[in-house]
Amino acid sequence: MSPRVRWLLLAVAAAQAVFALVFWFQLPLVGAIWPWPATSPLSSTFVASIFAAAAASTAWCALFRRERALAGIALDYLVIFVPFALFSALRAAQGAGTGVAAFAVACAFGVVAGGWILRYSLRFGWRNVAPTPALARVSFAVFVVALVLSGSLLVLGTPNVLPWTVTPDLSVLFGFIFLGAAAYFVFALAQPVADNVPGQLAGFLLYDIVLLGPFLVRLPTIDDAFRLSLLVYLAALISSTVLALYYLLLHPTTRIFGQPDPAAEPATGG
Repeated sequence: MSPRVRWLLLAVAAAQAVFALVFWFQLPLVGAIWPWPATSPLSSTFVASIFAAAAASTAWCALFRRERALAGIALDYLVIFVPFALFSALRAAQGAGTGVAAFAVACAFGVVAGGWILRYSLRFGWRNVAPTPALARVSFAVFVVALVLSGSLLVLGTPNVLPWTVTPDLSVLFGFIFLGAAAYFVFALAQPVADNVPGQLAGFLLYDIVLLGPFLVRLPTIDDAFRLSLLVYLAALISSTVLALYYLLLHPTTRIFGQPDPAAEPATGG
């Protein structure tokens, strides 16, 4: 990875971290970035968790020079930004306003960025080619099923999938975010090497950290209609936090510190 690309990726990760803070604190800038009205502050918290996850995954690839691992991030971008752009353009044509039209244009640039990252990353091979640990593979498969199921239900407008009320537009958008995350984990299953574990789990860990507190605070007063959804969500957050901490800090094959820095294997194109 050239220094220029590395610094570019770190700048992107820093910007994503700033956006996470903007949404976490619900600063006035949110309206300029995100033109979709919400019925609950948890929608902003959820978007903050997505930006935090993106920052963690991107920063890991840049700091540890894992070029090939960027391909999973690129697929995540493409699965999110293609339908985001199309949906936003449709809603803008239906009179949703200039903010939504601008958002559609920004998402189109996201599609271009995803395509460039994918093309760039596939020029490189993996560095740590040890096989993905069995428990991680099984966990990733479970994540894929859960994300595809919940994402599809949200896109279809099914109520109470999330433990708070969302508008029909946000249900569609959040559904595609889940499907993008599923694509990231599918990539990890399709290329099961140790280097294809930390990026996903670093992102999941930040996602968990952002959401756990607000969800736990909500638990005692949650409406009965959302209680089951919240309990399932909390179980997923807690279990994925434990999994991420173990594989990022302790497991000898996947931990991010104390590992040798092998040269990248030649790219195979697959």
